[in-house]
Amino acid sequence: MTSLQVSLPYNLARRISSLAPKKDEQQQLVVQAIRYYLSDIWYEGEIAKRKRALEIIKKLAIKSGNWDGTAEIIKWREKR
Repeated sequence: MTSLQVSLPYNLARRISSLAPKKDEQQQLVVQAIRYYLSDIWYEGEIAKRKRALEIIKKLAIKSGNWDGTAEIIKWREKR
């Protein structure tokens, strides 16, 4: 494990101490909080990517009109 020195506001340090009185418990609490925060940021980023992709798909659908992708694939297979 790597060590990282961080300065915390006094009130935040007191809250951590009240929740986890022992040093190792405090470290575990901070590590869990950071993991949760980072996974939440990752999830929000993934949602944003999917929303952008959906907007692109919608624009392409409007642009292509009544194009039927399945019918095109069937035509291609029948030509072989």
